[in-house]
Amino acid sequence: MTDDAVDDAFGELSKVVSTPETRTELARIAFEEATETAEPVDHIDVVRARLDRFEERLERIEAHVPELGRELSELVGDSEADLYDTAVGIQRLTTAANRAQGAADELQVDLEEFERWVANPEVRHDEFADELDALDGSLDDLAGAVDAVADARAADGDDAETDTDPAVVWVDTSLRHRAVGLLFADLRTELDALREWPASGDDGTEADRVTELDGRLDDLDARWRALGDRLEGVARPAWHERYDDVLDGFEDAVDDFEPPLDWSEVQATLDAHRGRVDGLA
Repeated sequence: MTDDAVDDAFGELSKVVSTPETRTELARIAFEEATETAEPVDHIDVVRARLDRFEERLERIEAHVPELGRELSELVGDSEADLYDTAVGIQRLTTAANRAQGAADELQVDLEEFERWVANPEVRHDEFADELDALDGSLDDLAGAVDAVADARAADGDDAETDTDPAVVWVDTSLRHRAVGLLFADLRTELDALREWPASGDDGTEADRVTELDGRLDDLDARWRALGDRLEGVARPAWHERYDDVLDGFEDAVDDFEPPLDWSEVQATLDAHRGRVDGLA
């Protein structure tokens, strides 16, 4: 890279670094507008929790973006750096600025979607229905895993050799079953918020939709419990002796989790306990 190329790169980098600042300002405006839109219902826990998470994201971005400008000044002012180190610094700062811009843009989009969610009951109900669809799919996967446990136990009783340890398949599926179970408390909290929401009309259609969603959630809960019964039915006493400490440890770890759940934290906790099982680590 030549000196002229470095000068051109610094000029381009200056534009790249200034963009996240502009996008962050737009995200701040979007947050203030969303907060104003949600003001009539911000006493509802789910609404308040979403606003708090948005604010946390915004504050992280706002704290980080000024660092980009300082890093640019340091990079431009470092006359002792060789061309290679300068090129590396330009690339690193470009990547960091693009990432910050992406975070600000994503937050702005999420805030606009939140405003639609607050303002439109159909959007709220459809979003909840989508979550129920996703839960239904998770239960489909879990049912397949329970079938695999039963198959592994049956194969373990045959003379044929198998590389599958049925106890490992069982504890893995049991951990997944308990993780999925955490969804229900989260969804019950969201459903309570939909019930609490002031109706936008007097025709009762919103209440009817919430009742329908409540019935679907009850059906999924019953299905989840039935899968748990099946898992317990195929378990051998020796499996409990080997792995009850893992299952109990997971239960203890998630016992203090409260809605709305941080699902990255749930996944990390699940992965940590799966890591205690030989064959799953």
